[in-house]
Amino acid sequence: MSDIFNNIKKRLEEMPTYKTGNGYEYFVYPYKGITPIDDKEIKYLAEVIASKIPKDVDLIFTMETDGIFTALPVAMAMGKPLVSARWFNYKMDKSFSFTQKTGYHKRKLYFYFDPKKVKKVAIIDCVLSTGGTIKAALDLFKKLGVKVVGIYTVVNKTNYSNRDFISQIKNKLFSLFDIEIKGTKIIVEKSKYNK
Repeated sequence: MSDIFNNIKKRLEEMPTYKTGNGYEYFVYPYKGITPIDDKEIKYLAEVIASKIPKDVDLIFTMETDGIFTALPVAMAMGKPLVSARWFNYKMDKSFSFTQKTGYHKRKLYFYFDPKKVKKVAIIDCVLSTGGTIKAALDLFKKLGVKVVGIYTVVNKTNYSNRDFISQIKNKLFSLFDIEIKGTKIIVEKSKYNK
């Protein structure tokens, strides 16, 4: 493993953890923009993810806010357009929505594009946990007739994984790290989906 991979692993291990009101074990993802983001680390994450995405993809897709900081440099590295589903409905033509369901909240997300011009999309998110958000996006893209070429995450949070959902997407899933939260300790390993 490279030095930068190990630096990111160490950063993930050192982040604070806490429980939300419903008991969901949360860790502060270090590349969400509320703490300084190391340019070499985010560049590394973007380059690794971009190298896994088929070159003929039409669109890079993510969800606000955490996914944006990884998806944007991926889109720039690949020279592809980026869409980020957001909580605010701007009431534009060709708008779509789905319900984001995480381990600690639920909200509607909106985005805008012409499905006649987008046939293949890559979904990028920072953390795959319960899978609720990605599943909702997959369901919507299926209805739109848009092919999802892959799901690319920095972290697969194993102690919240929906095993049935993971088994459905495992052939399309790429993740750099598997994380398990044990109280205040974060166990970080190279992901079994890092191939």
